[in-house]
Amino acid sequence: MRDKILVSNLEVRCIVGTLPHERANEQCIYLDLELEADVSAACNSDDLADTVDYVQISDAAREVAVNGKFELIEALAESIARKLFEFPRIDALQVTIKKPDAIPGASYAGFTIRRTRDDGGT
Repeated sequence: MRDKILVSNLEVRCIVGTLPHERANEQCIYLDLELEADVSAACNSDDLADTVDYVQISDAAREVAVNGKFELIEALAESIARKLFEFPRIDALQVTIKKPDAIPGASYAGFTIRRTRDDGGT
């Protein structure tokens, strides 16, 4: 069984982009994380140790974004996926990055990556 743990619109301030002003100044991006894992034990035990801690997951994703200083959101998404597969319960995941203010007149530019542990985690 695969259950889903969701984190939506996690706000992160980081360096990401190829333009000079994007390299010089942090900007706001939003992360959506969808994690698939068997957490049926937690449903019965009501114990955090039996699930994936979404606070730890959020902190790990934020750390990758803040410390990476990526040029491309595609590379950032891949690095977040790799980091999240360090959590052993995660079987599959989807990472979406939304970058507001990237395109005049658009709400955001974005990218979604989906990976499974079966395909090597990345």
